[in-house]
Amino acid sequence: MDFYKYQPLWSLLKQVGSRELFGTKEQFFEHYTRTAELSQNAFAFRRAMLEERWEQMERPYYNLYPAIIPMLLNLRLDIPCSSLKDISVQPIEVRLPETLEALETPGLVWPEGQIRSLIMGIQPVPESVDSEYLTPGLVIAFDIGEVDEHGHPILSFKFFPLREDMTIEEVVNLLPPHQSFDVGVPIPQETVTALVKLCACIALIDRDSDIIAPDILVADKAKWEGASEAARLALLEKAKRRGKNGWNIGSEIQYTPHYRRPHPALVRVGKGRMLTRIVMRKGSVVHRGKLTSIPTGFDAEEA
Repeated sequence: MDFYKYQPLWSLLKQVGSRELFGTKEQFFEHYTRTAELSQNAFAFRRAMLEERWEQMERPYYNLYPAIIPMLLNLRLDIPCSSLKDISVQPIEVRLPETLEALETPGLVWPEGQIRSLIMGIQPVPESVDSEYLTPGLVIAFDIGEVDEHGHPILSFKFFPLREDMTIEEVVNLLPPHQSFDVGVPIPQETVTALVKLCACIALIDRDSDIIAPDILVADKAKWEGASEAARLALLEKAKRRGKNGWNIGSEIQYTPHYRRPHPALVRVGKGRMLTRIVMRKGSVVHRGKLTSIPTGFDAEEA
């Protein structure tokens, strides 16, 4: 299955042949961030913050399969936004599928565009409208297929504070859209809601969930079955060297004929059951040996 890929600034520089102007990746981001500050371009500044850390982590990503998307979007997230603080959400790319099946997903596709890929992470954001107080928030930069005169993606942004007194469902529209939101391709409110919900669900998926599996090289999939832990780590490192530092969400549901369809559910886990996570309920895998537990904390150590 083919997935849309997020196009980072460092890759765009290579396309236009301008990398030599900055020397190293670190020097480029230092220049880009400083320029964004001087021009008071908040979106460019947030993008630089997301991408610099993401590049340092060797570009981790999730491939999101069509079968799991409606299950996540149907989940009611009536839990405090602060639940996302319990997981170490560092910048990670989420790739959506190019298949026609995915186009049937309500909210993610509309006549003028569709959610293709995104990168999300935690950054300081205003606690409320006109507030000068900053609090941790979830920041999402997403590609809807809009491009500039050079054919480069024009990203859209959405962010919201992780407040204790509001649920994820309630906080979606807390901060008003930027004045530039109506410029270019219009984005329906239904799409913004679906996007935020999808990102929150991905962040909350339980780290031991059966629906997450490493995106290893195709040639190594047969070796993965029955391999020792050491051998699997070697295969993961091999895949990372080839640029595959990611995981698949919902691939087993998509392809395994003996997977009885489950539904996602919010549960309390951990010591004292203080953490909220998403697990799959009322589903079973006949060939359970095909599945593996992959961390979803997004930390560099876990990537």
